[in-house]
Amino acid sequence: MILMNDINKSFFLAFNEKTFPKSTAQEKQYNKHGAVYLTENARKSKQIITEAIYYVIKTKRWTIEDSIQKDIPVLLKTEWYFPIPKSRKGKGKGKEKQSEKEKAKEYENGNGKENQKIKEDTKNGMIYDGQWKVSKPDTDNLVKGLKDIMTDSGVFWHDDAQVCAEIITKRYADVPGIYITVCPVDNANDFYNF
Repeated sequence: MILMNDINKSFFLAFNEKTFPKSTAQEKQYNKHGAVYLTENARKSKQIITEAIYYVIKTKRWTIEDSIQKDIPVLLKTEWYFPIPKSRKGKGKGKEKQSEKEKAKEYENGNGKENQKIKEDTKNGMIYDGQWKVSKPDTDNLVKGLKDIMTDSGVFWHDDAQVCAEIITKRYADVPGIYITVCPVDNANDFYNF
């Protein structure tokens, strides 16, 4: 029998600017007969994420036996780190030694000289590592396709209806990717702070 502490899973799917998924599962088109199909971008994005997740499953040697049991509610936390467009990358001195949380908190509070520079640059359209992404895609659309892929793998849970709690964030980052945490809701106290 698997203990609840043994089925917590956290991993980072790293991408570069060219391979970062550019579309969500909600991007669909209709053919002349009214049938719905994924756009080419949505299909490529799904393929990129699927390959990345299956690579993690293979390297961590997770199996279906490692999945969370059917009757246990699941927390899914996804942190989406979008690439910063080169043309809009802030050139000011960042806070490399600070954690993402500290950078975000200082940015939100407006403390420090560096943040004054950041505030001025963001008014001019510049983007910094750790800055919240307030443009599309919507967070709920980001996670739909990801949950389908994770469900199909059979390694995380038996049915995505088990996902009873979700935390979804989206920010810009120098290192684009998706940080994913899956755990039983009962083990989730450590993951509610972000």
